[in-house]
Amino acid sequence: MLTEKSDVFSFGIVLLEVVSAMPAHEINREYFQGFNQSLRSSANEIVDPILKSKIDPDCWKTFVDITKRCLLMEGRERPDMGEVEVELELALKLQEEADAKN
Repeated sequence: MLTEKSDVFSFGIVLLEVVSAMPAHEINREYFQGFNQSLRSSANEIVDPILKSKIDPDCWKTFVDITKRCLLMEGRERPDMGEVEVELELALKLQEEADAKN
């Protein structure tokens, strides 16, 4: 049964593709096992170090955290799409502020 929370999960897959730099069809089931604990460290290892050095740490944390929440297995625990939008806008704002300082 498809619900709004299913859409949030699907969008989380897209965010995971961005975080991991891998297409969804390459993200296998083992990647999801225990990913709640390891998504941030895995993402830090996968992202190009030059690109990572340009991403504000607070922006990165916000992006990874919302990605992780979108991919929670229980639909009722996932955020609403409006909350996802707000968190991504916050991540963008944090990045823009960091860029302005540099």
